[in-house]
Formats: sequence, C-alpha cells, structure tokens
Amino acid sequence: MVMGGLLYKHRSKISCSCLWKDILYMGISFVAYFVFLGIGKGQDGWRYYVQIAGLLPLHSFCYYIYKVCNYRWCKNLFKRKYPRIILLLIGSLTLEIYIVQFNFITDRYNYLLPLNFIIVAASIVAAAVLLKIATNYFLQFLSKDDFDKSGLKIY
Repeated sequence: MVMGGLLYKHRSKISCSCLWKDILYMGISFVAYFVFLGIGKGQDGWRYYVQIAGLLPLHSFCYYIYKVCNYRWCKNLFKRKYPRIILLLIGSLTLEIYIVQFNFITDRYNYLLPLNFIIVAASIVAAAVLLKIATNYFLQFLSKDDFDKSGLKIY
C-alpha cells in the first residue's frame, strides 16, 4: 500500500518508454518473488530468512505493474464500456473479496473438478457484493443524511 502511494506521489518522474521491456521486468520480478519464497519456505536457519529478500522483487513488481498499467492501452481500456465496468467492479470489490474469500475457499467441491473453481469464485463474488451493499447501507445508517438507493451502488 505504501509502495502504491509512493508511486502515485512520484508519478511525474516515472517514464514509460518501452512497454515490452516493462512487461519483461514485471514478469521477472513476479517469478523472482516466488523463487525467494520457495527457497525459504519450511526451512530453518538462514534459509528461512531468505524470504525477507523477496520483498525486493515484490516492490519492483509493483513498480513495473504500475508502469505497464500507465501506458495508453490501459487508458483506452477504460474508455470502452464493458471493460471499464468490469475493472471498476473488480476495483471496488477487492477489499470485500479479500475479507470473504477465506470462508469460501475449501476442498468441499473438488469432486466437481472443472466446475469447482467457478462455484467457489461465484460464491466469493456474490458474498463480496452482499458485503459491499450491507456496508453501504450501514454507512448510510450512521450518516446524518437521509436513506436513499445509493446503498445498492457497488462502484
């Protein structure tokens, strides 16, 4: 979160000149992060603390994904109706999805193998939408303003 704030604060100093190079560095950072975690997971001693070094590629991943999303293709994506709605829904439900996901991720539906991902993902999104609406109405209840139907608005 702090890294995102720092990137936004210094956005005028960040130059975006080569999309493919930024995508490559983003991918390398992503893989390097999991390599560091893989080296230290379940280990003892100094190997366990190698996971801390994984913060460096994680921060560089945040930097390069910011750069990749700052190119014209992403701005054009927000000008189209359906991709804009999908991205706004994902962005507005991110916190709620994070909160409810732990209650729905289970191996209960593994016997339905191709469909289990769809069932779990749909359950998580449905619960996140309900949580978002409940939160909006609760905030209206605590507010001095009158109740209105804006509580049903997700984004």
